[in-house]
Amino acid sequence: MKRLWTIFTALVMVGASVCLAWAIKQDPIDVESDRMRLSFDNKTAIFEGKVSVTQGDLTLTCNTLTLQQANQGPIEKVLAEGDVYIRWKKDIVSGNKAIFNPNKELLIVKGDVVLQRATSTLRGSVLRYNLADGTLDLKNTEPGARVKAEINPDDLKKTRLTK
Repeated sequence: MKRLWTIFTALVMVGASVCLAWAIKQDPIDVESDRMRLSFDNKTAIFEGKVSVTQGDLTLTCNTLTLQQANQGPIEKVLAEGDVYIRWKKDIVSGNKAIFNPNKELLIVKGDVVLQRATSTLRGSVLRYNLADGTLDLKNTEPGARVKAEINPDDLKKTRLTK
């Protein structure tokens, strides 16, 4: 049972680390959308309509992407809304909304959350992953609903787990 729990945790951590990879990579970031609005007063950039972000081997798509800049420079908050899909190498995270706070190293994905690695899948409605301390919480907030995991035994053979 302990090994199975470790596998669940590893799957979720890989999916959630996608946003961290995007925030810390040094590769150029390419953004495409139907519209873009900048507010220098509010220090925000809003991309709307078929938003696509690529950086190296990372891809993010959504309907709306909002970047909130801190007072003195770096991005303080990334908000992706509507059909959020994040792919990093072979790992996929999807949901209705994703919020990433680089300063707090906190990722929250809400609404029909799916984490997929190879052919194994975890499902819930809210994922909260604290990248700073490595803790995560995947739950289903719908009344009577539960978190679901579909683990393919072949994926276990490919996954190398460490302590």
